[in-house]
Amino acid sequence: MGNASDNSATSPAIAAAGVVLSFDDYSETWVRHLPLLQYLGIRATFFVTGDFVRDTVKAQARLRPLVDAGHSLGVHT
Repeated sequence: MGNASDNSATSPAIAAAGVVLSFDDYSETWVRHLPLLQYLGIRATFFVTGDFVRDTVKAQARLRPLVDAGHSLGVHT
């Protein structure tokens, strides 16, 4: 177990697993987060609905910047 002075994780399981950041349901604001995520070296998973990806041309144009920046995509219904 860590303490405040050494800034280590308080749980070995959390330290080993890390933290997962996800964004749910497409929003035009997602791309505004990309510079900060890149600056901090954070990769996230962005989830969209099945209905969103049905329009593949529109979806590709909106999601390509996320993938190009190294983030993951997920689909839910």
